[in-house]
Amino acid sequence: MNRIALDELKQQIPLLEYLQAHDWQQAKPIGFGRLLGLCPLHADHKPSFLVDPHKNLFYCYGCRRGGDVIRFAELYHQVKFPQAVALLHQWRGLPPLLHEAAGYTAMLRRLLTCTNVASARRN
Repeated sequence: MNRIALDELKQQIPLLEYLQAHDWQQAKPIGFGRLLGLCPLHADHKPSFLVDPHKNLFYCYGCRRGGDVIRFAELYHQVKFPQAVALLHQWRGLPPLLHEAAGYTAMLRRLLTCTNVASARRN
């Protein structure tokens, strides 16, 4: 996947939309459109997870990790970059990438099943 395709994918998937779809709840707006909430990447007791929807970036002051929607998918689902890109493609309803489709179909099903089970347990 080339740089242009990755940039297009990141534009099609706003970080805030992806976070909210994974049950992230912001604690409060902190100005300039930025939001602060609990970090979904580690056990957090006070808001340390900063999201800038305009830049489509996040940073956690607790675990000191940050990045874009692809990096978040890598960390949240504990997968490598190619798997994170494939997950985001599927989440957005885009056709699978040909060179990734065969190798990651089983992994995607497993991750989506785990995500659905975890979401059901929270409700």
